[in-house]
Amino acid sequence: MTTTAPLLVRPAEGQHVWHLGSMMRFIATGDQTEGHFWLADVTAPQGSSAPLHRHTREDETFMVADGELTVRVDDRTLKLGPGDIAYAPRHLPHDWRATSQQARFFVLGTPAGFEGYFFETGIPLPGPSALPPPGLEDEIPARTTLEAALVKYGCEFL
Repeated sequence: MTTTAPLLVRPAEGQHVWHLGSMMRFIATGDQTEGHFWLADVTAPQGSSAPLHRHTREDETFMVADGELTVRVDDRTLKLGPGDIAYAPRHLPHDWRATSQQARFFVLGTPAGFEGYFFETGIPLPGPSALPPPGLEDEIPARTTLEAALVKYGCEFL
C-alpha cells in the first residue's frame, strides 16, 4: 500500500531554479513521489548544454516540447524535435545541447535523488518569470564545486 499522495502541478507551479544558463521548473521531486522519480521542465537558449557525464544511480529520459535538442548517449548522437523522446540509461555517458534558438524539454529521472544536484548548484528563483540577479545569469559554479556535487549524487564528469 502506498502512502504517496496524488500530485497535481499546474503550469506555473513547482520549484524554479536557474542552472548553467537554463531555467528549470521542477514539476515533481523525490520528496513528492516517495523517491520514485523527479521531473523537470527545462527552457534552454541555443548553445546551452550539460557536460558529458555518467550517472550510476538513475536513468534519464528527455522529451522535447518545443525547439530542437541534441542528446548524445554513449556513441549515438540523437537529434530531437517536438514530440521526440530519448532515453539515457544509467552508466552510459551522455549530454545534451539546445540547438534551436530556444528549446523546451522535460527531463525525467528515475529513481529520484539527482534533482538535489540542481538545487545545490543552481540559483533558486521565486517563480517562472523571475530571472537571476543581474550578472548571475551567466555565472557558472566552479568546476570543482560542480564535480564535488556530482560525486555526492553518484555521477561523474567525463
